[in-house]
Amino acid sequence: MVCLDDPALLNLDPLDHTRLRKLALEGFLHKFIQSLEPKIELIVRESLDHCVPATGRYDIVTQLAEPLPAIVIAQLLGLPDEDLRRFHQLSNELLNLTAFSDGECLSIGANSSNELNNYFKKVVIYKRENPGQDMIT
Repeated sequence: MVCLDDPALLNLDPLDHTRLRKLALEGFLHKFIQSLEPKIELIVRESLDHCVPATGRYDIVTQLAEPLPAIVIAQLLGLPDEDLRRFHQLSNELLNLTAFSDGECLSIGANSSNELNNYFKKVVIYKRENPGQDMIT
């Protein structure tokens, strides 16, 4: 059974919300965000380096703008590079939870939500044993 009513940050009681919001805000400290700038520039540069296929055409939305937010979020969270593709896919599928009138989309979104929850449980366990300079740590 899929459970979609687990408490999210937005609907927690004020005390829990404030405590968790403060933890999340630490990850958005200017110094930390600036430390990601070279990595983000490299990701963009590498993507643009691959932009001139034989046709000379490049779909900047599909090949850069669409995946970039998930890549940056993954960097903020300290996820391994080998997980980026799956993280991006699951993040996109999670948006299906907004298709309230489409049972199949809701099911895809719910499955992605469960898979992300299970994935992040493993990441948190790993980060406790191997702390880094990321939001999850």
